[in-house]
Amino acid sequence: MASVRVPLTCVLIAATHAAVAASSYELALVRGFANPEDVEIVPGIGALLVSEMGFGAPLSGGGLAAVPWSAESGPSDGPQRLWPSDDALVPTRRMGDPSCTQSPDPAAFSAHGLSVADTTSARPLVAVVGHGAREAIEYFEVDRVGPGLRARWVGCVPLPRAAAGNDLVVASDGALLVTNYIPTVHGLRAWIWLQIASLGWSTGDVLSWRPSEGWSAVPQSRGAMPNGILRLDGQTYVAYNGAREIVSLPGKGNPTRRSLPMSGAPDNLSAGPHGTILVVLLDPSSRGAWSVASIDASLGRSETLYVHDGSRLRSATSVVFDGHRYVLGSMEGDAIGVLILTHAAQQGAAADRQGPGSDQPR
Repeated sequence: MASVRVPLTCVLIAATHAAVAASSYELALVRGFANPEDVEIVPGIGALLVSEMGFGAPLSGGGLAAVPWSAESGPSDGPQRLWPSDDALVPTRRMGDPSCTQSPDPAAFSAHGLSVADTTSARPLVAVVGHGAREAIEYFEVDRVGPGLRARWVGCVPLPRAAAGNDLVVASDGALLVTNYIPTVHGLRAWIWLQIASLGWSTGDVLSWRPSEGWSAVPQSRGAMPNGILRLDGQTYVAYNGAREIVSLPGKGNPTRRSLPMSGAPDNLSAGPHGTILVVLLDPSSRGAWSVASIDASLGRSETLYVHDGSRLRSATSVVFDGHRYVLGSMEGDAIGVLILTHAAQQGAAADRQGPGSDQPR
């Protein structure tokens, strides 16, 4: 499959949101994807990376895509499929399990969670939770070649038996933290496990993999559908979708397991402005509806930033902040979302910065 670009004029559509917590944002859509579940901004290559589950998820149709991106202006072109692709690069090194020598079958690949080891790198190491022909963490490198980007597969780590990954964190040496959310993503058994999770019953845990040690379970991480995971300032945060809570796992400087109940089912996590944590919450009472919340790292409080009924963007799953706008992945449909401050909100922010009594343009 050759790399495909869709002109931005065909895919970027701005419209006032259907429902908001405060009338501060407009929701724009960038189209041209296949169930774009996770997103990551990578300034080192000037791109937004997107993991696509595919319309045949969890069996097929997925891949790794990119959108040219800058913090100043956001997207400057449409999406490009990096992998699978006919012009994918040949591996120059190997990562992960030495026994994994073959890339995944492009016809039977579905990409779930996405993590980048160093977002400032000009050749970032990218790890993706892969479903389809095998359950494994797949490693890629992304390079800028001429005016565009190209990817190379560089290795994998097969997941343990009866484990299905959801989200992950990757380190520069390939070490991993992976949320093992249910025992399988296939068939009737997957549906049964999802129902068990919705009741708040334990279905999985967090797994750690290191090149010299292999897989191990992270202590006190078992819970109802562990989903998003984030490392921030030495702490590990996990979103338990079934239990509707965000948890800080015990670790250095944090001897106890702390949790914050949420109003919806939390999905992926990311680092927000001023040391906060961003999370998308799915509304269990209204299929496709979702909201974005900001949480302080002490898990003392949360603030709702945006609420949407799913009429334009269904089932958002991930959110990242580029310094000016929020970018959203979705497990249903052909679009990612971009939350942009409205003109009125921008004027209000400028007035707040100037302070009361300042001369302001009218």
